[in-house]
Amino acid sequence: MAEYVVFGRWYPQAGKEDELIAAFQPILTSARSQIDSIPCLYLLQEDKEGPENEILTITCYKNEEISKDFTKGNAFSSVKAKLEERSLLRAPPKFETPTLETGYTHRTTTDSSPDPFIVVGRILYEPGTAAEGVKHWSDVTSFVDENEKETFTYCFLNAGKDEESGKEVLLSFERYKDKEYFSEVHCKSEAIKTNIARQKDIRTPGGLSHRFWKQIGSSRLESIGGCNC
Repeated sequence: MAEYVVFGRWYPQAGKEDELIAAFQPILTSARSQIDSIPCLYLLQEDKEGPENEILTITCYKNEEISKDFTKGNAFSSVKAKLEERSLLRAPPKFETPTLETGYTHRTTTDSSPDPFIVVGRILYEPGTAAEGVKHWSDVTSFVDENEKETFTYCFLNAGKDEESGKEVLLSFERYKDKEYFSEVHCKSEAIKTNIARQKDIRTPGGLSHRFWKQIGSSRLESIGGCNC
């Protein structure tokens, strides 16, 4: 399991989204050649229309030192230079390093869907209760790992405290074969039903939000864009 995860949020200029996506190819290629130390790098596009769309990179490293070396390397530096030279971003990128608490970032055998359904969740917990939430999610991740072979990624990360409310925050990163598998298999499982009941007193009411993404690149696959990713 990767020990250090980085969420990168990139904000494309209007009309330059495709050019921004293509610019990430050197980073994907470099990560692919270092799969033992960088198990996975996902390039995601928000599944909605509009000028406020984001590109999200989620990179999983064996440790923080590898992350530092990678972001100082030629591939990353050349991409940053290209983004500035061609004015591909409407705002500076933002990076977050939540702590991976439980679950898995990829599978080595069944991760084969050309168009996975991807969810990034944000869950608010009452102060002092996120650790208990992690224990419950650990039970769910064990069930998913064993019984949902077409749930390709399922992990929960501690993102600290919400700046406005002071609530504790867990993030989920989930990749499924397709939307139907998510809704009909995962969401209807006994593990999820039990988990909802166990956590009702520690989660902040109304504190669950989901954003949905399309996978447009992966260091674990051979190409970027189209149905091969």
